[in-house]
Amino acid sequence: MIYFEKMDRLLLQFGNNIELTFYDKNNVKIDMDENPEKLTSESKVYFLIDWLIENDVSATIEDGDYYELELPKIFNLDSKEPIPMLNDANEDMGSFEIKDNKVIFTFLKVGSLYKGSAGFNGKLNPEEIKNTGKQEIDWPMEDNYPSDIIIYPDNYENAMSKKASLESGKIKWIVDFNKNYQTLNNPVLKDILSQGLIYDEGSFKAHRLFIDIEGNQTIDETEIPLTFNSTEKKITINKEEINYPIRVEYTTSFTDAIKETIGKKTFTNSVELLDSDLDPVSASIELDFANYVNKFNGVDKPADTETGRYVEWKIILNQKKVTIPAGEILKDTVSEGLSFHKDTLRIYKEDNSEYTCQSSRQEFLFAQKRAANH
Repeated sequence: MIYFEKMDRLLLQFGNNIELTFYDKNNVKIDMDENPEKLTSESKVYFLIDWLIENDVSATIEDGDYYELELPKIFNLDSKEPIPMLNDANEDMGSFEIKDNKVIFTFLKVGSLYKGSAGFNGKLNPEEIKNTGKQEIDWPMEDNYPSDIIIYPDNYENAMSKKASLESGKIKWIVDFNKNYQTLNNPVLKDILSQGLIYDEGSFKAHRLFIDIEGNQTIDETEIPLTFNSTEKKITINKEEINYPIRVEYTTSFTDAIKETIGKKTFTNSVELLDSDLDPVSASIELDFANYVNKFNGVDKPADTETGRYVEWKIILNQKKVTIPAGEILKDTVSEGLSFHKDTLRIYKEDNSEYTCQSSRQEFLFAQKRAANH
């Protein structure tokens, strides 16, 4: 019984003679041209291997000689009992089986050309897939086999997305694109901004986006250089041959006119990847614009009959979080018949900025020592 190490250069060495056909978890064949995004960590794969042993080696084969082909670790093979192999003359050449993630060919002495095909099932191995995107297939032999595949998240939805959130009185916008793993050269995004907003031009940043098989996202800390053209509203990523997702983040501030708005307003921002067949995507955020100072009163629990009743006043200052300059910013005066209890005054704020507060029986004056937007 001989293990044919020299077959490494003779067996399975005929161009793209290892074919991979992928299926989704419901056993529906995946059209890799039309719907490549359906290839996820839950996908299954059918292998078809055409093999040939040349005549000079065929003449030396004896019963029981074998060859083991260990497939790349990104695949898990379904075990398979030995299956007979017949040549073109319908002669029994032996069998092949799947065991311990290997394809084992065991031969019989035939004395003629050894040629055939082996087909078997397997699936992707999630433990070998750290992030989605391009996965190298490390075949144990060198030839022109499928060298890589692109894996998508199990919950993949689209190639580009946008979202908005309110942070520190500004709207933060996040654009994720190229989640379909195309190769892009210096891609350009065209941004369409809602009325009432102003770009914070120094806020634009781009990073590589990593997405694992469950859809969880992280970014590379290293920034990717970009250029923002405020006149044309274009964001250019200054990098060639990008074949992975990119995240672009930036913020916008409110115009002076919008700052005077009272009530709810929705801001919608759309973005388009130029020179692509992708539709523009958009994000919206609804904000409730209150007055800079909201004041309301309520009756606290009754006091005893000797001291009467207390009235509690609560002032909410600068809900819009616009920048207010240093100096006196709030003066409060109570009507006759009421007086301040200065020991009850409490001030709550978001940072440790310094302030002064002066009070008398009828009024108090609040001032901050430096500009702030809280």
